[in-house]
Amino acid sequence: MPKRKDTDQDSDEEDGGIVQVDFEFFDPNANDYHATKNLLLQLFQSDAALLNVEALTELLIGQTLVGTTVKTDGKDSDPYAFLSILNLHIHKENASIKALREYIVSKAPATAQLLQQQSHVGFVFSERLINMPVQVVPPMYRMLLDEMQWAIDDGEPYVFSHYVFISRTYTPTAEQEMEWASEAPPSSKRQKQGAAAPKEEGRTHSFHFEDDVIAKHATLAVDFPHSRAERRETESLGVEMGGRLMVLEASKLPAVVEEMARVFAVPDSSSS
Repeated sequence: MPKRKDTDQDSDEEDGGIVQVDFEFFDPNANDYHATKNLLLQLFQSDAALLNVEALTELLIGQTLVGTTVKTDGKDSDPYAFLSILNLHIHKENASIKALREYIVSKAPATAQLLQQQSHVGFVFSERLINMPVQVVPPMYRMLLDEMQWAIDDGEPYVFSHYVFISRTYTPTAEQEMEWASEAPPSSKRQKQGAAAPKEEGRTHSFHFEDDVIAKHATLAVDFPHSRAERRETESLGVEMGGRLMVLEASKLPAVVEEMARVFAVPDSSSS
């Protein structure tokens, strides 16, 4: 059974029609392996080669106490989005977590002391297909908060001092800025896909809208180039892709989730 179901709508720019899509939220399961792995490859881009993505995928789909996938065709279909968290302290001897911790420190040396402490740090994994609306994100985070509290009540290690996030960014060139400025206004497909529209040449932008909300409340937010950067990476729209590492105090996450829910509320179809 799904955790819950949401209905989102998207307008077809060519014929003006409205497409109703039912999104169902499920716990992760073994059938999600390949789709989850592909989403991790998308998240880390060319730097995925530095991480043991296969082992990370196994940890994520094997952790059924917390985590949510978004699907449209039932529990056994492929997820289009997922959100989960892994305890970097509990799993510190796992080879994939060792590689992830090293990667975090290489991109943000200021995190070294935090990761060396005995306090527990949670790494939040969040990614979705490019055409998924941002409105699926707040429900996933609300479920994550609930599930972590239920797990804590059962004595499971989900009490964290901080959360670490890594997300995707892009930096447009002057030519790309001019080209995009001449295209359709804010209702364009690029914004529907969840990528923030560029405004200034050379400025780095979040690929997903919710990353800006997290960064605003973060104690540390660092933009970085990929270690194994390619000239043009998959789904980059021709722009230079990179990453953003953010550290958030655990006590701030509920307020961040509430802000996401306000900013990215599902539009009222009756007003359209």
